[in-house]
Amino acid sequence: MHQESATAQAVLEGVELPASKSALLAYAREHEAEERILGVLGWIEDREYDRLDDVGEAIAAVQPSLARAAPDRPAAESGRPPGGDAYAHARAEPGAIRGEPDVLEYEEQLVREP
Repeated sequence: MHQESATAQAVLEGVELPASKSALLAYAREHEAEERILGVLGWIEDREYDRLDDVGEAIAAVQPSLARAAPDRPAAESGRPPGGDAYAHARAEPGAIRGEPDVLEYEEQLVREP
């Protein structure tokens, strides 16, 4: 769609601005624009355009939107953080195992068997 936007702007070079959608279409027809460009211009919003860049933006927006989306609400916690209470302490020892780790029955069997 960006190629059509650039082509439409090139075809409309010289149109008297501000111009309505119908004036832009009439100018494009006068200058024998391709059917695909006439079709693209037919899809733009029916309003006054002050600049050719506005026409290009109406065809294929490239400028970021100024509207800010509402931030997503954080998900509920799914359990305790890794490291337990030490997770929030700045001076906690990294990588240390706190307390005895749980050993499952099948893990004990793996250790006993050669």
